[in-house]
Formats: sequence, structure tokens, C-alpha cells
Amino acid sequence: RIVLPASDPAAAWVQPVLDTGDRVTGLVIATGGASRITLWLPLPQSTSRWQQIADRLQGQADTTTPPRDTRWVRGAVRAFPVAGGIAFAQTTYAWRTTAPPTIARVTVLAGDSVMAGPTLGHAVGAALGPNDAGPINTLDFRARVESLHTAMRAAIRRGDWAAFGDAFDALGALLEAPLPLVPPPVPR
Repeated sequence: RIVLPASDPAAAWVQPVLDTGDRVTGLVIATGGASRITLWLPLPQSTSRWQQIADRLQGQADTTTPPRDTRWVRGAVRAFPVAGGIAFAQTTYAWRTTAPPTIARVTVLAGDSVMAGPTLGHAVGAALGPNDAGPINTLDFRARVESLHTAMRAAIRRGDWAAFGDAFDALGALLEAPLPLVPPPVPR
């Protein structure tokens, strides 16, 4: 899923469509929210086959060795529209034996360039800023949301509107941060 920039932002589902030669011919984009629509985004003739796209993404992702007691698990290849065409992304998870899985890196193929980084923003050169700590796993995210919610409820009980506002703003910043919060894949 992606979030479209709009005055009424809504999540969108994107599905690549392949021709009989296994080449991407376009994207079906279905938006949610109050004004749901389904769009067809045709693409110029492509010479790359789906397996070649996946191989290029995985080739970049396979350049490092996982730490001890960890293995890399690749997520699905995702397609999304970009100016002038389409880009592909694949998340690689660090699957540990003693801890919840986390996102190790995101690899992006746009045009002829393959880029990788700890987040999608880093991979495409659009990191959030100097304090960007990188990805957050789903368990840490949930714990942080619960902590901020508890702080907000306690501030209301005390009548401390400044503390409530601080926790509310921190929750908003956490929810707006474009961090990859995709559930990890099930290992095979």
C-alpha cells in the first residue's frame, strides 16, 4: 500500500499487471477513503521481465552477510508509480532467533538505478533528517503508541493540558513518520 499526497489522503493498493511475456504493462491503483477510485496507469513498452526485476533487487540486497544468529528474509517485490514511470521496492528483514524480526534494508529499482538503505527514504536519498533513527519494528511501534496513549490519559486525569499536548504531538509525529511498518514475512 502507498499513501497518496492529496488534500484528503487515503491509502492506495497498487498491483502490477504483467503481459504474457512476463513484462510489466501497467499498474492498477485503487484508492480508499471517502472518494474511492480505481485507476489504470499504462506503462511504455518494457524489456525487463518480472524475474529480472526481482533478480536486480535481490542482487543488491545480497551484498552483505547477516550477523550471527540472523538470516535475511526478503519480502515481496512491490511496484509504485513515480514521475515518468514505475519503481520497484523490496524489503529485507533481519530474522533473528532470539528477537522479533526487524527491517534490515529496503532496495529500490528506479529506471536503471538500484539503491538500498535502512529505510525507503534512505534508499532514495530522502532521509527524514539528522535525527532519523531508521526503521522501527511493529512491536516497538505498538509499545511507543501505547506509552504515549497512557501519558495522554494520565495528563487528562491531572488536568495537565500542556503534558497532554506534548504526548499528542509526539503521537502525531510517530504516526506521520514514513517509516516502513510492514509486518515481517513468515519464514519458509
